[in-house]
Amino acid sequence: MSMEDVEYCCPRCQAALISARDAYTCPACKTCYPIVLGIPDFRIFPDPYIGIIEDRRKAERIFERAAVSDFSSLLDYYWSIQRALCCQNKAARTRCARS
Repeated sequence: MSMEDVEYCCPRCQAALISARDAYTCPACKTCYPIVLGIPDFRIFPDPYIGIIEDRRKAERIFERAAVSDFSSLLDYYWSIQRALCCQNKAARTRCARS
């Protein structure tokens, strides 16, 4: 079974989604859900700790590293960039709280 064989419904309104090469679209509520690195992104609420764009960039970095790493090295890499992102986000939240 491939991803094309699965019928998805809109997480926002539960209507059937229309599949395209790079996204799923809801004809009822007009929401577009991109396919990022082969995975449909059906998020409708943002993550409080990382923005959607930053999360996709992180996924791209991990995807690129996966091509040249074994699982253990990839896991080490994931945690190294996760710590860096946490520090950046913590600093940004601290700056926002002060202003």
